[in-house]
Amino acid sequence: MCWWFDDNTGILLPEAAWYDYNSDWTTYPVGQKAANPFGLYDVHGNVSEWVYDWFDPEFYQTCAEGCKDPLGPDEGSYRIFRGGSWRTCAESVRAANRSFLPPDYRDFTLGFRLVRTAPAPED
Repeated sequence: MCWWFDDNTGILLPEAAWYDYNSDWTTYPVGQKAANPFGLYDVHGNVSEWVYDWFDPEFYQTCAEGCKDPLGPDEGSYRIFRGGSWRTCAESVRAANRSFLPPDYRDFTLGFRLVRTAPAPED
């Protein structure tokens, strides 16, 4: 529990995310909180998400200015995960929150998001 951060930050976070403030320390089925403007559920909180990126402590320092969504190096020993989970504090429940772990690490606070390409609009 985050004893130094005991409220909901004033940004309606409890309506959009499961985190230590409201989770009762467990995961929940997707879609019980409000969707974001893109219609995606559980983008913040519930479980942290593994992403494709490998971790390199030097990569972001060497990325050219204006670099958009850098994927990190082509290989490494650690993978990136983003966002917070049901056991993290409000300030960690955001997509920009990044950390790293070995790719074979398993934990009930980590997951992944299934993604598919949207169908092309009919002409």
